[in-house]
Amino acid sequence: MRRALVIGAETGGLTGVANDARDVASWLRGHAFAVDLRLGPAATRDAILEAFDALIADVRCDDAAVVYYSGHGGLIELTDQARARVGFLVPTDHEPQGSFRGIVEIQWSALVAALTARTPNVTVIHDCCHAAQTVRSARLPGARPRALAAVRLTADALATFAGRRRGADAHPHPLGNPQAVRITAAGLGLAWEHADATGRVHGAFTRALLGEASALGDAAASWAELGRRVRDRVLHATGRQRPEFEGPTDRRMFDLDTVDAPARFAIRQEGRRFVLAAGRVHGVEHGDVFRSPTSGDPAVVTQVGVFESAVALATQPRRPGAFEAVAVRRATRYPIAIDVGDPALHAALAAAIAGSARLCVGDADPLARVQHRHGQLFVLRDGHQVGPPLVADAAARTVIRLSRMAAARTVQRTTDQLLDPAQLAIAVERVSGPPSWLADGAELSVSDRICVHVANRTQRTLWLHCFVIGPGLAHEALGPISAGTVIEPRTTHVLGAVTGVGAIGFTLPQHIGGSGTGACGIELIALATTMPLDMSSTLQGDLPVASAPSAETSDEPAGRAPEASRDLSAPPRAHHAVAARLRLWLR
Repeated sequence: MRRALVIGAETGGLTGVANDARDVASWLRGHAFAVDLRLGPAATRDAILEAFDALIADVRCDDAAVVYYSGHGGLIELTDQARARVGFLVPTDHEPQGSFRGIVEIQWSALVAALTARTPNVTVIHDCCHAAQTVRSARLPGARPRALAAVRLTADALATFAGRRRGADAHPHPLGNPQAVRITAAGLGLAWEHADATGRVHGAFTRALLGEASALGDAAASWAELGRRVRDRVLHATGRQRPEFEGPTDRRMFDLDTVDAPARFAIRQEGRRFVLAAGRVHGVEHGDVFRSPTSGDPAVVTQVGVFESAVALATQPRRPGAFEAVAVRRATRYPIAIDVGDPALHAALAAAIAGSARLCVGDADPLARVQHRHGQLFVLRDGHQVGPPLVADAAARTVIRLSRMAAARTVQRTTDQLLDPAQLAIAVERVSGPPSWLADGAELSVSDRICVHVANRTQRTLWLHCFVIGPGLAHEALGPISAGTVIEPRTTHVLGAVTGVGAIGFTLPQHIGGSGTGACGIELIALATTMPLDMSSTLQGDLPVASAPSAETSDEPAGRAPEASRDLSAPPRAHHAVAARLRLWLR
């Protein structure tokens, strides 16, 4: 069964919210959802919460559930906690000058947690914003932001409005609900609505979401694929609104199955040069080869910047504008040792490894070793098994696992180049049992709840991405990854704390510790950038692209311009990235 709650709370001068909600309801019905559509008087605070409770009660295990909200978003500034802000949704009976009737994010998150406790197949979509005090102009003529002015409350007053309700007593997730795909129209920025050519008003994000979903049609696309398309379209239209897609976005839309797809990067033309939307922080190096999966046109990296790189094309694109490319050959390739006696299986594995972008066959200091025992393939690193065994004919699945290990190794190498304790520092606090601070090299239990403190020691706003890497190069993001978490200058952000609740802490993902016994080394990595940046490609690795012809690093594109440097020149106050790292023993 597929069930959806669609809310359109048209308040505060907005005129496109009901249009958005009706359009989304129609879209979901086309995907066999039973939709509870809430507009006008049916979108009051009590009505919304009762509808959410009913959705929680109705869903069954593995049912698909969608919650969509369109309307104003607001912020609560806690008067007794410096810089502390909490977002809230604005139902139709909320009056900015009257008694507070908003639905605060703590309560909303608890409702989502209760929903994912019933079914893991949950998608939550918000077309609203939370940062009214950062209003700036948008490119859209006549556009209106979906935000209200901030409300000032004490922490005690917030606790009253965030009181738990029936069905919403689940433990909050300080890093974001790991089961729910979480889609926001603008993250910490603004979401805009405007009129189209016919005069019909709608949200820029919802219009892009439905338009790109329609363009994908019945393709088995993932939320990540849809998100990349929606983000590019909205950014192009507004100039600053940046949608974010978080959670298990490798799932197929409205499904629990995942899609193994290579990371795609945009290439755009700037004058006479072409720029790849990926740089040093993404693991790009001079000599990397990217190729369009549709046209097959290769692009070789000639200069590398922090976030972007210059590429040389063998042929001019058939039409101007941006196009997408995937990595088909990396300058640094990690050797994989193959311990397989069967000649046919050995040849199949060798061919699959050689056809991947960041791997090669070799016994000298291998990244991993593949063994064949009892009809199964085992991936080993430093003598320890990585992941469950694979069936003997699963060469492609083996390469996907190896490619993701290579991606983790690349994150480590990138971190080595960006470490700067004067600008960024990381510390870990154990909050379960007697509180304690963990020094570099300390022991940590898999059941311990921790908070990770990351200090921005610069005078610039940073966007934080955190990763944990285990002994088998299993790695996971801790917190938002499609843009990062904002850290204001000279402040410390605490992963594992919830505003208005306090330090809850979190446990590390179970698969990070590997399958071995005894203590194993893990790394906590903080990577901070001076602009919002999608770092999801660092988790995907370079997966094989069946439709793209092989490319050799020795191929030189015709007409390549001479280069004086292998680094993109940096203008004053250029964007940059810094990193911090802490090593612990997990037992």
